[in-house]
Amino acid sequence: LDYQIGSEWGKKTVLSSDLDQATPEFIRAAKSTASYGGGTAFYLGKFNGHHLMGTNYHVQPTSNCRGAAHFQLLSKAFPCKEVLGNWSQIDFALFAIRVDPADEASLLPLGRNFDFSRPILSGQLLLTIGHGIANNPGRKLVANQDADCKVFSEEFRLMGDPDEYNPGPYQAWSFANGCDVSHGDSGSAMIDRLTGNPIGIL
Repeated sequence: LDYQIGSEWGKKTVLSSDLDQATPEFIRAAKSTASYGGGTAFYLGKFNGHHLMGTNYHVQPTSNCRGAAHFQLLSKAFPCKEVLGNWSQIDFALFAIRVDPADEASLLPLGRNFDFSRPILSGQLLLTIGHGIANNPGRKLVANQDADCKVFSEEFRLMGDPDEYNPGPYQAWSFANGCDVSHGDSGSAMIDRLTGNPIGIL
């Protein structure tokens, strides 16, 4: 399989019924993950009155919205209201979604901003949740937290897109990890498995 690290394909389908056995960090991360524009996006929280989502620059490369963010585990979709910015150097885009006041109660507890206070360390256990297409023709929500899903090196490098099928024409600051991913996982949060905090983006 493309992008597989180690002997196990770590992506497993996430169902509502699975959450009874999951950690609070996993539950929050899974519920805050949405499909968006052919990729994945994740909810950061409400800031200055705006409900913010993060995704990749290559998922949202322009100032034009790409439809709605579909939260599978919430059974809700929120339309993109405005693209606030996109930065190829970190392959990141920020957009706001339109959320009715009646839906805020289910969404607000899921918000989690990037953890800029801690260094990224070799061996740090990670969790990724997205809508990757490998072994997933229905584009269901899939998660990876196998033994190889961890930081391999805390060294950051300016790297080109390794995708041999559709490489991006730019470089982005990156760190090495062993999480199994595929097309459609783009825009997923890289989550510290112990704290549940986003520390990067696929």
